[in-house]
This record gives sequence, structure tokens and C-alpha cells, in this order.
Amino acid sequence: MIGDEYGLISFDNTHYAIKAEKLLKDRNYSVEMRPIPPSISADCGFGVEFDIKKIKEIKKFLEKNTVQTVGYYHIIKNGNKKTIEKV
Repeated sequence: MIGDEYGLISFDNTHYAIKAEKLLKDRNYSVEMRPIPPSISADCGFGVEFDIKKIKEIKKFLEKNTVQTVGYYHIIKNGNKKTIEKV
């Protein structure tokens, strides 16, 4: 996990999740494939976790590389509680 505050990208299918993870890692972004929390619906069930401070550049990079996303989320963990906000 990147930390107690991070971003998560959801996708329609696993192909786009894997493509996004590979492209971002190739550009030296710190990302990890993660299961999507139950409160976020995503058809493929997996998302890419990233440093929320990099959201603008990651979003622009994935759009430029035609990676289809469903949504971007800002997640804050505080103990056992998790706050999820779509951005």
C-alpha cells in the first residue's frame, strides 16, 4: 500500500487495469494492482492504487495512452475506517 491516503482507479475490465499498471510502472510511477473495495462497483474487480498527489498527471497520461477508466477515487484510511470519495 502506498500509505494511509491514496488514489484508486477503477476499470471496466481486467485488460485496462493490467495495461494501466504496466504503462504507469514503465514510467516509474509507484502503483499496485488491488481489489476494488465493495463500496466501489467495478466490472473487473481490480483497480490500480497510486499516490493521490499525482492524480492530474496520471489521469492525463492514461487519457493520452487511451486507457479507458471508470472512475478515480481518493481513499483515506484512519484506523479501521476508510473514507472513499470519487474525484
